[in-house]
Amino acid sequence: MHPPVRHDPLVPAIAGVCGAFLMTAALGPELVYPLNVEWLLRGDFSVHFFGWHLYRSGPWTLPLGATPHLMWPMGGSVGLTDSIPLAAVVFKLFSAWLPPLFQFIGMWLVLSAALQGVFGALLMQLATPRPVLQWLGAMLFVLSPPLIIRFGHPALTAHWLLLAALWLALQADADRVSRRRAVAWAALGALTAAVQPYLLPMVLTMAGAASLRQFLAAPRQVLSIALYGVVALAATWVGLWQSGSLMVPGGDGLTIGGFGAYSANLLTFIMPTESQTLLAPGYFRAATPTQYEGYSYLGAGVLMLCLVVAIARLAAPRPRAWWAAARPHLPLVAGLLFLAAMAVGPVVTAGSRTLLTYDSAWWGPLTTFRSNGRMIWALHYAIVTALAFAAARFTPRAALVVLGLAVAVQAADVAGMSRDVHSAGNYGFRDPLESRFWTVAPPHYERLVLVPSNLCDRNGAVDYRPFALVAGRFGLALNAGGASRHDVRRTAAYCEALQQEIRDGMSTPGTLYVVRADLLPSLVPPDAARRPTCTVVDGFGVCFAPGSERPWQHEVDAGLLPGPAR
Repeated sequence: MHPPVRHDPLVPAIAGVCGAFLMTAALGPELVYPLNVEWLLRGDFSVHFFGWHLYRSGPWTLPLGATPHLMWPMGGSVGLTDSIPLAAVVFKLFSAWLPPLFQFIGMWLVLSAALQGVFGALLMQLATPRPVLQWLGAMLFVLSPPLIIRFGHPALTAHWLLLAALWLALQADADRVSRRRAVAWAALGALTAAVQPYLLPMVLTMAGAASLRQFLAAPRQVLSIALYGVVALAATWVGLWQSGSLMVPGGDGLTIGGFGAYSANLLTFIMPTESQTLLAPGYFRAATPTQYEGYSYLGAGVLMLCLVVAIARLAAPRPRAWWAAARPHLPLVAGLLFLAAMAVGPVVTAGSRTLLTYDSAWWGPLTTFRSNGRMIWALHYAIVTALAFAAARFTPRAALVVLGLAVAVQAADVAGMSRDVHSAGNYGFRDPLESRFWTVAPPHYERLVLVPSNLCDRNGAVDYRPFALVAGRFGLALNAGGASRHDVRRTAAYCEALQQEIRDGMSTPGTLYVVRADLLPSLVPPDAARRPTCTVVDGFGVCFAPGSERPWQHEVDAGLLPGPAR
C-alpha cells in the first residue's frame, strides 16, 4: 500500500535551491554571469553559443528556431546547434534589451541542477511523507555522475525531464485515464522536443509504457488512450518542428559516425571511468573510447545504498508483496529494458570484452540516434528511484541514517568531478579583430563570406569565431558555423557556387569577403577582368564590391584602404 503523498511545495523548492547552489559553486559565479562569453568560444561550447548569437540577430521565421544567418545560405537552427531552443526563443523575445554579447548557458546549467532537485523531491513524495527523506532522496539525484559529466553539452543536462517522466509514470493513480494526465504527457513531450531530441526516446518510451499500463487496467477505454497518445505525439512533433530539429532531410547528414559507435557498456553502472570520482578509473575498462557517451556510473553512495537495500530485502524476503508492488509497473520496466538494449547497441560489451554482435539495421529508424549509449540514463534514474524508495520505507530512523549516509558518500565520491566543471573557465579568447574597421564597415553589408569557409575546407578555413561575433553583433549572415547535422548536398552545391563567385571577382553587392591573407594575391590577380576592392585588416584580407565603401570610408583612418588590389 502506498504511503500518503505529501504535496508540499516547500521541499521541492528547497531541493531546487540546493541544486542551483551546488552547480553555481561548481561552475563558479563568473561562468554563470550572462555577460561572460569567453569561456564558451571553444569546442562544442562555441557551436552552442554561436547558434544562439546568430539566431538572436536574425529575423523571426517559421519554424521559430531557424537561424538563416548561420551557415548561410543553407541556414541552420538552434535545435541543430544544441542551443536549447526553448531558452533561445524566450531570450530572443527580449533581445533588443540585452547586451550585444549575452549568454544563458551558465544559467541553464544552474536551472537544470535546480529542476533536478525539484523533480527528485517530487518523486520522493510518492514514497514518503517525511520532508527530510524527500530532501535526501532529491540530493541523490542532484549528485548523479551522468548529470555532472554532461555539463560540457548543456542541453543534455536536462535530466530533470527524465525524472518528470518517472514522476508521471509512478504516481499511484497513473493507471487511470484522465485528460489532466494526458495534457501533462503532451506538454512533457513538447518541452523535451524543445530542449534536446536525444531525451525524447526516453520520455516517449515511458509515456508509451504509461499508456500500456492504462490499457491493461481499462481495456474498454482504448480509444481514449489512443487519442491521448496521438495528441502527445502531435505536440512532440510541433516541438521538434518549431525548434528547427527537422530542418535537415532524413537522408542528408543525419546518421554520422554510425549507430552503436557511442554505446553503453553492460557494466556501466559500476564503471567510474570517465571522471575524477574517488573510485576512478575503477577496475573495469571500456571496450572502446567512444563508450563515454554511455557513461552511467551510479556513484559510491548509490552503490552503497544498493548493497544495504539488497541485504535488507534478503533478510526479510516477501516475494508476494514485491510482486504485487512491481506488477503494475511491468510495462515501464519493459520500456526501460528496451532503452537499455538500445543503449548497449549491436556490439554488446562487458568491460573490455565483446560478448555479442548483430546487425544494427535491426533498430531501423532509431539508428538516427548515433549516440545511442545515452539511452541508458532512463534505467539509471529508475534504479536510483527504486533504491531511494526502498530505503525511504525503512523505519524512520533507519531510513534517515541510510539515506543520509548515502548522500554523504555520494557527495564525497563526486566532489572531484567539480574540478572538471570549474575548469571550463580556464580559457580566454583573444579576439584578433582590433581595428575600428570591424565596427564601422560591417553594418553597411548584409553578409560576411569567409574564404575559405569551414563548410567547404575544414583544414585551411578562416577561423569563423571572431567573425561570428561581428556577424551576430550587427545582424549579418555568415557562411560558416557548426551544427550537429547539416544538409550535405546543399552545402556541396554552395561550395561550388562560392568558387564561381570567387572567380567572378568577389563583387556580389551586400557582401563583405574575408580572405585568408596568404590566398589574397592568388584569388585577386592583377589581370582579373572584375576586381574587387581589397585591403588587409588585422592580418585578414578584406574584399568588397568597388564603391560599396563610400558610405563608411570617411569613418575609418585614411591609410586603411589602399584602393583596388594591384
